[in-house]
Amino acid sequence: MARTAQLALLIVVGLLTNTSILAVSAGFLFVLQLAGWNSLLDLLEKKALPAGLLFLLLAILAPLAAGGAQLADLMSCISSGTGLLALAGGILATHINAAGLDLLHRHPRLGLGMILGSLLGIILWHGVPVGPLMAAGITALFLELFGQRHRP
Repeated sequence: MARTAQLALLIVVGLLTNTSILAVSAGFLFVLQLAGWNSLLDLLEKKALPAGLLFLLLAILAPLAAGGAQLADLMSCISSGTGLLALAGGILATHINAAGLDLLHRHPRLGLGMILGSLLGIILWHGVPVGPLMAAGITALFLELFGQRHRP
């Protein structure tokens, strides 16, 4: 299937599944491709994931900068059982995501399977697309559990 047709299909799927972030992203890439801006597409391929992680972290830290969360809130959060579980969850998630990032760097084509899996999760189970990094981390965990750490 031609690249523009694949992007058009992703736009349609994004619209049909009410996943605007997919429709907008595929639409943006569709326009760049039609315009022949291959150098920008190459730049996005190399730099968009780290830039996205930066903006995600900025969004998470913004309440601290805006004064909506204080250090005392953090201390009270981690002094409870639930807060400690949240801390452990954050540590585990970042470890799994690091493995996913490594997997995406070594085998970028696996991202297509993760996108398809995310779409199926959205369509069939009304899932929430949190991005390819968590999917990559879970994939890396599966590969390790099934003894395929270096062979996807």
